[in-house]
Parts: sequence; structure tokens; C-alpha cells
Amino acid sequence: MKDRILSSGFVCIRVDSCRFVFQLFLTFGLILASGCDRASSSTSDGGGGEELVLQLNWKPEPQFGGFYAAPFDKHGLSVEVREGGVGTPTVQMVATEQVPFGIVSADEVILNRASGGDVVALFAVYQTNPQALMTRASRGFTDIGDIFRNDGTVAMQQGLPYANFLKNKYGFDKVRIVPSPGGDLSVYLKDEKYTMQCFATSEPLAAKKAGVEPKTFLVADAGYNPYTTVLVTHGNYLATHPDIVSKVADAVRRRLDVVPRRTGRDERRDEQAEPVDGPATSPTARGAKP
Repeated sequence: MKDRILSSGFVCIRVDSCRFVFQLFLTFGLILASGCDRASSSTSDGGGGEELVLQLNWKPEPQFGGFYAAPFDKHGLSVEVREGGVGTPTVQMVATEQVPFGIVSADEVILNRASGGDVVALFAVYQTNPQALMTRASRGFTDIGDIFRNDGTVAMQQGLPYANFLKNKYGFDKVRIVPSPGGDLSVYLKDEKYTMQCFATSEPLAAKKAGVEPKTFLVADAGYNPYTTVLVTHGNYLATHPDIVSKVADAVRRRLDVVPRRTGRDERRDEQAEPVDGPATSPTARGAKP
């Protein structure tokens, strides 16, 4: 499973058309950021005491390590990485220009733009979505469908696209759906028939450390695999602050040790980027591509 998450290529699944559309959005955002950066400059460079906000959509966990460790200061920027949690409306916060940058999932970008919004994707960390459901290995389940074919409790945030996908595919008739515990393992460690939403890079490691062998099933394996941990901004902010957007995206890309397929001066510059090290960054982020 780790090898699949580390994959840097585009993953072909049943929602290829949506992923293709998102690739266009992502490419368009990167072209605008780099092109506008050369053509014009913003009245603000992100310094001078002005602190930018990068709003996460979840608590500080390994998948966000690259954002916390990004060398924003070397780009003349002061950036506050603000933690989120269950129900944090990150995409709405960016869409309404409450914050200049946010971390969301690709399906949220597509839904926002389909409804007339102007959220723009800049950088996608995960090519294979690590969103998963975690249950006990002792239950002997072999695929994610087993969770919904057997009695038990499933803790996840309803209303999200992936939850709707699972409901349509498997039905929730045999399980009791409860709110996500927000990463808290208390009930999971006590109830053998308890399943909870997780990131494959985070909660399973904590469960194993606590003495319970987890069994984790990627939602991607069920056929729903949008890019996730996507850095986004608003179209207006991109248009008025192209240099800042370019610097933020470049700082994140460098920290995640990503080398785009480019040539010449840009390629030589990328080769000098700092490597990923230390426990702050999840090793799964190393397979990211912009």
C-alpha cells in the first residue's frame, strides 16, 4: 500500500475524467502563477510584518509536515500554518477570501468551480489518496466492502464526497454511522467492531503504537481517488499577488523534495533544493508532483 501512495504518476481509476479536469485546473494555476510572476509584481511581497495564513483542513499530522517545514522565510515570506479539524470549512474560507491559502482535496476544488467559485489549485501532494477506513485486523476483513457488510460502527464525517461514494456503492444499512472522532483513538481501542476514518499515514501508526493491530483500507481501492492535500488560493489573490503565490508554491515544492520535469536553469535550481529530512515530514510526501 505504501508503494501505491508513493507513486508519482497519475493514477487511472473510474473517475479519470474528474482527475483530468483537475489536472487542467492545476496546470492552469501553475502557469498563471509563473507567468504573472514574470509579467508583473504585486504591491506586497508578503514581508514587512504582513503574515500570510495557510489554513489546513485537519489537525497537524505527518501529511502536513512539508508545509510546516517549508522555507517560506528564505522567500521573504512570513506564513502562519493554521491547524484545522473536523468540519473546518477550508475551501469555503479560501472561496470567500477569508484566507489567502488553504489545503483541501481535489474534489472540493472541482465542486467549488462547478458551482461558480474561483478556487485555484497550485500543488497536489498525494497522487494516490491516503484517505482510508481503519478497523481491527482481528476482524479478518479483506476489503473495504467487508466493513459495510458486517455489523459495527463507522465513524466518519458524513456529507463529504468520499462518504457519499461509499454509501452509494456499499450502503450503510448494516452499520451505525457516527461522527468522526477527529483522530481520537479512545473508542477504537475499546470497541473491536469500531471503524474510523483516517489517513493511512497517521492514525494506523498511532493505533499500532497503542498496542492494537490495525487493518487499513484505502478509499482509493474502492474506486474513489482524487488528489488530496492540495494547496489552493483564490483567483483574485492569484491575479493581484502573483509573486507571493509563486513563492509560496515554490517553498512548499522545495521542501517536499520535488523535482519537476524541466530543463535548463530551472532544473539546475531544483537540484539545489533542500532535501526532506527529520520526523516532521511524512515520507509518503516524497512522491508528490506539482
